[in-house]
Amino acid sequence: MTEDVGEFHFCMEKTLMDQVGSVFIDCDPTGSFRIYTERPLSIFTTRGGSCSL
Repeated sequence: MTEDVGEFHFCMEKTLMDQVGSVFIDCDPTGSFRIYTERPLSIFTTRGGSCSL
């Protein structure tokens, strides 16, 4: 599944989207972001994590 929002292009496998439901991305002016889902997966809620470019 893909969706364009402004200059960003998002993609996610349909099976994952079916598991987590709606996806929300919170971004701040420094470029940091957090991803929230309607139904969190336990693998992501039991440990911290981060992404960097």
